[in-house]
Amino acid sequence: MNMEKFKIILNRELLDTIRDRRTILVMIVMPLILMPIVMLLPGYLMRQQMEGAVVQVQNVGVVNGEEAPTLVNALKFSPNLKVIDIQEPTQAVQDGQVEAALIIPKGYEENLLLGGSVNLEIYFDGAKPQSSTASDKLKGIIQVEKERILKDRLKEYNIEEEFLNPLLVQAKNVASGEKMGGMVIAMFLPMLVAIWAAIGGMYTVIDATAGEKERKTLEPLLISPVTRGEIVFGKFGAVLVVSLISVVMVLVTMIVTIYFGMPLLFGDEIGEGFVFKVTPSMVLISFFGAALLSALMSAVMMVVCFYARSFKEAQTYVSPVTFLIIIPGMALQFLQGIELGTWYYGIPILNTLLIMKDSMTGDINILNMILAFASTVIYAIIAITVAIRIFKSEKVIFRN
Repeated sequence: MNMEKFKIILNRELLDTIRDRRTILVMIVMPLILMPIVMLLPGYLMRQQMEGAVVQVQNVGVVNGEEAPTLVNALKFSPNLKVIDIQEPTQAVQDGQVEAALIIPKGYEENLLLGGSVNLEIYFDGAKPQSSTASDKLKGIIQVEKERILKDRLKEYNIEEEFLNPLLVQAKNVASGEKMGGMVIAMFLPMLVAIWAAIGGMYTVIDATAGEKERKTLEPLLISPVTRGEIVFGKFGAVLVVSLISVVMVLVTMIVTIYFGMPLLFGDEIGEGFVFKVTPSMVLISFFGAALLSALMSAVMMVVCFYARSFKEAQTYVSPVTFLIIIPGMALQFLQGIELGTWYYGIPILNTLLIMKDSMTGDINILNMILAFASTVIYAIIAITVAIRIFKSEKVIFRN
């Protein structure tokens, strides 16, 4: 392959890319906007929902409240609960009259005075977070009342509280704060990096293949003194460069969001034992894995787009290709904490996602990393070889 001719094709495609606003939008603007939103917004909304549910005054229904005046008074003194007398708990909860309902049986006080136990029932709607929160509030107040009754009984029989708690368990997490934080980051970041590795150069690959067909600019290129292989490699190089720029933007935005966005938005409430830290090895391994994944996806999309007859048709073909990233990314969520065999690191796309995840949790295995990266290189070479063979076929290129 003549490197001078390769550079000419590469520069030509990159120049066309810079002129395309859609590519600039996907390559630079979208990562800058979407990455902070994806990383910060879910946690912020969840925190707001939890805080709002805790301080919100909720209606709770009580059936047979006169049987347990002490317990009902405890409920009424709670600043976040409003007690309502009801008769049909199921209907009241379903209709939204109350968020949760407490059923007090007949003979509540008598059974407790005789040293017996009482079965209390709480009705709530598990499909509504507010109802579940109201149920938890009821359980908390009942637990306090339960402990008060138990202390009175122990005092009556002159028994120490330790008698009922002979074993005290204290669990200690041996994982470092950095590893816990890496586990959280690994839940979503590998898939985000992989998605941009795929879609970052999407418009470039469509424009360089089907777009050229549509504009009738491919024929002059074919009669120029360059081989078909040099043309394919030049276009492939341009797509890869654009994809890598997108990956760099995602990684840079990720680092800025972790170090500045999270502390600014959450302060000290990020979570006890969680330390969100980006290490050089994490960035390098993620970038290298994303680069190989970009090469693979660029070659695969070139195969698809060379077959398309128009820009619109190429878009139709390329859209399903992005699911090649999303499906393994979703599978990665269900593989957390599972001991994986070495062969998993040979599965296309999933292997690079696994290596990114391992780098974030500090569980890197050198052999697995070599297998993942080497197999991805082989898959990319196969894909680019297929793209060259397709480009050499006149029946495919001029199938209009």
